Amino acid sequence: MLELLAVPVGRRAQLVEEFVHPDAGHIRGQVRVLQGEETLGQLRGAGLAVYQFPLEDSFETIYTKTELYGHFVGECEAANETVADTRAAVEEVRESVEGRDRPRVLYYFFGFAAGDGTFIHDLVETAGGRNVAAEAGVTGYVEISDEVVLEQDPEWIVAPSHAGLPEGEPFASTIAVRSNRTLVVDENLVSQAGPRVVEPLRAMAEAFHPDTAERTSAGTPADADTDGGAPLAWLLLGGVLAAAVLVALGVFYRSSP
Repeated sequence: MLELLAVPVGRRAQLVEEFVHPDAGHIRGQVRVLQGEETLGQLRGAGLAVYQFPLEDSFETIYTKTELYGHFVGECEAANETVADTRAAVEEVRESVEGRDRPRVLYYFFGFAAGDGTFIHDLVETAGGRNVAAEAGVTGYVEISDEVVLEQDPEWIVAPSHAGLPEGEPFASTIAVRSNRTLVVDENLVSQAGPRVVEPLRAMAEAFHPDTAERTSAGTPADADTDGGAPLAWLLLGGVLAAAVLVALGVFYRSSP
């Protein structure tokens, strides 16, 4: 019997007993999210094979994770195709904004900004923006002060839909808000790093550089069909990870010989 648990770093812990209990067969295919070295040690001590992945910091780590998930569920070919399609879509956007003036962009949610070393930073920069949090020395996802917001004076403010756009000062005084240059992107696409981040990437590029809309093709890698007619995302995730990777950011997969 093979036990495989993919565990994202920095997530909410749940009981190890759910995995090691003799009658744990009922959790087959369900999502479980854990954290902490102690938790991982307990799982490994119970004979489970555990893979721990870090928070994504670029498109390249998204590609790597997608290939790994394909390997985990025996859908390597579909995973490779999805990565190739995603990479091509990302490069298409990158080329469409090449050489253009880059507006100053703040990605903001619940008092935090996305700085350098995050895939959101890669998203903003690839879409043709300048990440003001990174330029202010912010690394990772960090609370940002009102003073830094005023100093950087972003020309665009982007927020995920579950957070919504910030209100009041200092944001009301920024060029972004005064010029109505704000953008809300779907949290389900941008907060969970996977192939469908191409959609918010295109939305950002078209907002920052409106004339690029006609130069980038519609659709996403997750919408593409394989020769058999099934979406690649479903094949990639083997009927189990399709919802898991895009909704819950963790996977438990169990199989028997």
